[in-house]
Amino acid sequence: MLRNYHAMLNREGPKALGSRPLPVGKENCFEGLTFVQSGEFDTLTKEQIKDLIMRYGGRLTGSVSGKTTHLLRGRDAGQTKTAKAEKLGTKIIDEDGFYALFDSAAAEQPNAEEKMKESGQSKAKDSLWVDRYRPQTLKDIVGNKETIRKVSAWLENCLKQNFKKGSSQNDDIETKRSVLLSGPPGIGKTSSALVIARTHGFEPLELNASDGRSKKILQVLVLIMDEVDGMTGGDRGGSAELASLIRKTKIPVICICNDVRSDKVKPLLNVCYDARFRRTPAAQIRSRLMTIAHREGLKVQANAIDQLVEATHNDMRQMINILSTFKLAQDSLSYDQAKALGQANEKYEQLNVFDIALTLLSSSSSAGKSLSEKYDYYFHDFSLAPLMIWENYLRVTPAKAEAPSGDPNERARNEMRLMAKAAEAFADGDLVDRQIHGTLQQWSLMPVHSIFSCVRPTHYIAGRIQGRPQFPQWLGQNSKANKHMKMLNDIRYRMRLRSSANRYEVRQNYVPTFVDRMFDDLKESNVDEVIAIMDEYYMQRDNLDALNELIITSKKPMAALSTAQKTAFTRTYNSQNHPILFQVAGEPIKKKLDAPAEDREGEIFGEDPDFGMAVSDEESSGEDLGQDRLISESKIKRRPRPSSSSSSGRLRKKQRTKK
Repeated sequence: MLRNYHAMLNREGPKALGSRPLPVGKENCFEGLTFVQSGEFDTLTKEQIKDLIMRYGGRLTGSVSGKTTHLLRGRDAGQTKTAKAEKLGTKIIDEDGFYALFDSAAAEQPNAEEKMKESGQSKAKDSLWVDRYRPQTLKDIVGNKETIRKVSAWLENCLKQNFKKGSSQNDDIETKRSVLLSGPPGIGKTSSALVIARTHGFEPLELNASDGRSKKILQVLVLIMDEVDGMTGGDRGGSAELASLIRKTKIPVICICNDVRSDKVKPLLNVCYDARFRRTPAAQIRSRLMTIAHREGLKVQANAIDQLVEATHNDMRQMINILSTFKLAQDSLSYDQAKALGQANEKYEQLNVFDIALTLLSSSSSAGKSLSEKYDYYFHDFSLAPLMIWENYLRVTPAKAEAPSGDPNERARNEMRLMAKAAEAFADGDLVDRQIHGTLQQWSLMPVHSIFSCVRPTHYIAGRIQGRPQFPQWLGQNSKANKHMKMLNDIRYRMRLRSSANRYEVRQNYVPTFVDRMFDDLKESNVDEVIAIMDEYYMQRDNLDALNELIITSKKPMAALSTAQKTAFTRTYNSQNHPILFQVAGEPIKKKLDAPAEDREGEIFGEDPDFGMAVSDEESSGEDLGQDRLISESKIKRRPRPSSSSSSGRLRKKQRTKK
C-alpha cells in the first residue's frame, strides 16, 4: 500500500503541457463549487488546476465528501475517489469537461495593475496595522487557545499561591517560576505574553536580544525576556545566569524564543515550563485578516488570503504588513495578485533532503518550474542534495524514455541513454566539486556545481520514483572505508621492519596470506604458531580483529572459530610478553637536558657560539672542505649546546695543550 502511494505521488506529469491555452471565465464563476482532483490532465499541471479553481472563487479539497460538487478525473485516477463520487452522486468530469465549465464569452478579467489612487483619498492613519490590530484581550488572540489558557492560569496562580503547588490539573506548570514560549516567528508569542501579563495586572518589562543583559541587568525585576535563543557571547552570564535568577525570583518570568532546540536555551528548559506555540490554522487566520481588510476598506478575495498563508507559512505579522503595503496602491486584492505578492514576499523555509529529491526527481513536481527555481533547491542543503540525487536517480522511471511505438525494448534503450547522460553530468559535477573542496577552495563555483550535480541529471531522469527516496549509502560506506584504511595503515606501520610494501600491496598480498595462515592455525588450536607470526611482525591483539574485518569473504573467518578457541587464544596471548615496535599511547618520554633552564632559549634554532670550534680531524685538515665548499656546511655536525661549566673546562684544556 505504501509503495502504491509513493508511485501515485510521483505519477507521470502532463504529456502535452502548454499545448492548450488556459481557460478564462467570469469573475467568481466557481463560487460555491468544491472540486476534488484525481489523476493527471494532459495539458494542465495540478498547480495550474488549483490556481484556476481558486482564482475564480472555488474550493479544492483532497477527498470526496458530501460537499464535493465536481470530481476532476484524469489519467491514472484513483479508484477509491471515483467509487465514492459515484456513490454520492458527485458529478465526474474529465479535462474537456473542466474547460467547458468556463464561460468562453466571459468578460475580461479586471486588470491587476490599476492606477494608484491619490494618497489624499485614503484614510490618514499614523499607526501601523500591526500595532493598530495588536491583541488587547485574550479573545483577540488567534490560535493556540489551550496553551494561552494554561499560561494565563499559571500566572493567576503565581499571584495566589506564590509558586506553591495548586489544586488544579496544571500542577506541573504551577510549580514553575517561569514559562518558555517557543515557536516560529510571527505567530503571536510576544503579543500573547503582553496580553496575559496585563490581564492579570502586571506591568510587563520587555528585554530582547538587542538589549543589555549582563548579570547586573538581570538582577532587576524581569517579567518578559524575548529572544532568549539570540543570546551571544557578549551577554555576560547569558542563559545560565538567567536560569540561576529564575530559581530565586519572587515574580513570574516569561521567556520567549523561536528555536527551543538551540543550545542557548537548554539551561532554561530545566527551570521553565515548555509551552510551545503551533502555527495558526489557515481558517482562523482567514477570518481575522478578512475582518482587518474590511475595516481598512480593502476588498480581498477569500482564496487570496490562503495564498498569503501558504507563502508566509502562517506568519500573521508578515501577512498584515503585506496587506497594509498593498492598500497604499490598491483597494482590492484578487487571487492572482495575492499569489504574486506571496512569491515576492515568500518566507524562506529550509527543505530537508528528501523533499529536495522528491521535487527534482518527480516529473509531476518539477514540471513547470523554471531553471532558477530548480537551481535554488541545491542550496537548501548543498552538501547532501547531490548525494540524494545520485543515490536515487537509478530508481526513477524516466518520463522522457516513453517510446512512441510502445516497444518495451525501445523504452529500455531510451532509459539507458538517459541514465548515461545523467551519469556524465554527475562526473562533471565531481570535477567541479574537486575545485570547490580541494586545495583551490573555489567556492564561487557552487552555482555551476548545482547545475551539474542536481539540475542537469534530473532534467534527463525525472519521472516516477519507485518508493520513497533513500538516504545516501555512500556516507556509511565512506565511513567504513576510512575505518578500514586506518586498520590497514596500522598493520603496515607495525610490519615495516619486516616488509617495505606499500598500503595496496599489504592489502592485496599480505592480508590474505595472514588470514589463511593464522586463522587456519587457530582452527587447529595451534595458538603458538599464530602468536609467533604476530610477534614476528609486531602485531597486537586488535590487529587480528582488523585482519578479520579487512578480508572480503561471504563469512568472516572469526565467525568460524568456536568460543573455546577464541578464549584459549586470548588467555595464552595475554599470559606472554610480546615485542613492541613503538609506544602506541601514554605520556611522552622527556629527555633531561644538562643545560640550565635559563640557557635553553634558542637551543634548536638559536645561533651556536661553539660553531666551528668543535670539529673533527678530517674537517680541520681542510681537504674535504676545500674540495667542495658547497657541501662543507652540511658536513659540520651541530652538537648540543654545552653547559657553561663544560665549556670553560674545555677551553682550559686547550690552553694547557698550547702551553
